Amino acid sequence: MSYLRKETEIPWSALQLQFGADYERIIDFKRCFLKQLKFAQGVYDNAKVEEGKQGLILKPSPSHIAPMLKPARVPKTLPPALPAPSLATGAFLLKTTTYEKARQAAPGFDVYALEQDWREWIAKKGEQPKNPDSAFLGFCRRKAQPKTA
Repeated sequence: MSYLRKETEIPWSALQLQFGADYERIIDFKRCFLKQLKFAQGVYDNAKVEEGKQGLILKPSPSHIAPMLKPARVPKTLPPALPAPSLATGAFLLKTTTYEKARQAAPGFDVYALEQDWREWIAKKGEQPKNPDSAFLGFCRRKAQPKTA
């Protein structure tokens, strides 16, 4: 309510639509709403509200958040950008669509657990795939194949 410039009355019917549509009578809603409003005022005790003839009257009130003592300092220069993930470091990201395709390729499997297994397998292998997304999907298809004796 710190944004209000003047008193504003919100009709009980509008409040009932927003907060208590399951009440048949406005009088019942109003009684319950005013009771709950007391709890809210326990948290925001500077809120200036009162019951009006047609609704709830909201008045300009101080913010319930304390103002900052000093404005935050904005650096004159931006920090250097982090290096992009690369295949050389093994820190590459898979596309969102790859996870969706992996779910189709290996129904019933947890694709994130499969990804972890795949990344461990890649690390042991010591060779980075040229196309990580395709490599991961192939891994998922192989895991989903039924085991033959």
